[in-house]
This record gives sequence, structure tokens and C-alpha cells, in this order.
Amino acid sequence: MDHTLLFKQILSCGDVVFDVGGHAGDYARTFSDLLGPRGRVYSFEPHPEIYLDLEDLAVHSHAANIFPFSYAVSDTIGEEVLYAGGNKDDPSTTRASTLCMEGANSDRLGADMRLFKVNTLTLDFFSKKLNVLPDLIKIDVEGAEDRVFGGMLEVLQQSHATVLFEFSFPGSQGSLPRHFETLRSLGYRLCIANFVQFLGNPPFSWENIADSSNGELNEKMFSFVDDDVFNLQYLLCDVLAIKRVSHLRLLASDRLIPITEAVHMAVSLKQRTALPMIS
Repeated sequence: MDHTLLFKQILSCGDVVFDVGGHAGDYARTFSDLLGPRGRVYSFEPHPEIYLDLEDLAVHSHAANIFPFSYAVSDTIGEEVLYAGGNKDDPSTTRASTLCMEGANSDRLGADMRLFKVNTLTLDFFSKKLNVLPDLIKIDVEGAEDRVFGGMLEVLQQSHATVLFEFSFPGSQGSLPRHFETLRSLGYRLCIANFVQFLGNPPFSWENIADSSNGELNEKMFSFVDDDVFNLQYLLCDVLAIKRVSHLRLLASDRLIPITEAVHMAVSLKQRTALPMIS
């Protein structure tokens, strides 16, 4: 589902958003417009160069409701190494960064990798310090999601925050991340909000891949259980974790369907768009 449409459905004026991995502020700008002057967008971006763009956005925000912080959100308070792309000729890698050593490879960050020592905090600490609980937590941290979730257990327990985060399978461990179990134990329902790419149409073939260019897929959300994920050969998507009853009711329509339906939709889309074979 288009994220702007999704945010319009689940956010209200005056809400609070924790924007983890704020980058240059693309999401923060959208949140700012939706929340209005009574809302708050707390945006965290550890990359020292990209943070300057986020800070500039906050200064010039007409709603004055974006609050940037040059911290990496993690499961500890202190300092960590941030691995960042360094090839200025490759925009796809030069602005990418991660706290995860296992994710610091040339495919993600390019050949000219840079290292920065950055300050870290936890969302539990931040929430207590400012005496604020979020309505939405957006997480984009290039593989360090488990660390973020490890430092926000109290926030999840004390709030009904909806959480949006990226997920890929198989990941570096070849298994589902710990935060899936954490979220479900706290009463969250997990849904796929946006397919970046997935491959799950037997017989498995890259010709049967589905991705975010499929408009019909992006008009819906997909519920899933763990076994559904293991039945896919490849999956890269955004996951929405929902606990608030009003949000579940809002999304529990014909837009929220089982992930198995995505496979059937993808096959149907491919058949409709397939070019005729030339003999």
C-alpha cells in the first residue's frame, strides 16, 4: 500500500511519531504535514552529513514540528561504529549506512566504505526523558532492527504505537528476527504493507517475481504467519505491526488479505502482461 495513503489512515493531527532512520527527512516531511502544528516528529539520523539535511528541513518546516536528533537508535546508550557508503559517484550507496557489521558490504555500501563513531540511545530512554509516547514508530535502519526493538520494549508495553519496519528474507541469519516474536507476544498483528520484491510462485522463477511496480498489489495489505514467509524463496517488504483496535478495524477490510493471495495475484498479473511468444 502507498505509504502516504497508509499514514493518512492511521495518523491524526496532534499525534507523535518516532522516525528512526530519518535520513534527509523525506518521511519526516510527510509526517509533519499530516500531524499539524500540535503534532511532533522526533527524527533520528546518525550519519553526520545526512543529518545536516534533516536539520535544515526541521529549521524551515512551516509547522515547526520536526525535532531532529543526531543519534543512532539502538539497544544501548553510548557509542557505536556507523558503517557508511563513501563513493560520491554512486548515489545508491554514498548515503547508505548501518550499525550492523554483517551488513557493511560492498553491495550495500559500495567499495569506498567509511566509518563514523556515533552516539547511540534507546527509545525507552528517550521516551522517559521527554515523557512522551509515540503513536507511530517508523524504522529504517538497514538491518539493525533487532537492536532498535531491543531498546524499545517499555515503549511497546506502555503504548499502542503502530510500527512500520523493513524486512527481508532470508536475512543474514536465515531465520525470522527476534522482534517478530516480541511484537506478537505483546498483542501485535503483523501485516505486509508494501512489497518491494517477492518470489513465491512455484515453480520458482525470476520471471514470476512480483514487486512494487504492481499497482494492484500495492492497493492491498497482506496478513501472514511465519510459515508463509518460509514458503517464499525471497521476500523484501515493509511490515506494519498493529495493536490499536481502531487501526485493525480500519484496515480489516478487503484491503487486508492473506499473503497467499499475493501469489495468485502476481501470477495473474504476469499472465495478463506477458508478451506473446514469437515462433
